[in-house]
Amino acid sequence: MSAERTTGAAELVTVTIDGRDFRAALKADAAVGRLYNLVLVDAPYALYPVFEPHLARLLGGVLAPRGLLVVETTRGARVTLPFDERSARLYGDTQVTYMTGG
Repeated sequence: MSAERTTGAAELVTVTIDGRDFRAALKADAAVGRLYNLVLVDAPYALYPVFEPHLARLLGGVLAPRGLLVVETTRGARVTLPFDERSARLYGDTQVTYMTGG
């Protein structure tokens, strides 16, 4: 699903929601050169360690330079993606890590 919304004089916001497996979606977007300024990762907490190697390999193809990557995990989880960590916040049992592309 894709939606576009104009919020100001020259501001255009495009939101993409893709129901495919994340690996297939990221590969397809990278193949056509689609870049995102904001990428949200909210995997099932128990599966994040399984998904992280795939994310590390694939996100570089779609995260725009200086784009923001937000990763939600369980508190204390190590996020070792190959991006610059800017900060991490704790919300109860949840940890939100903010990273930026190169």
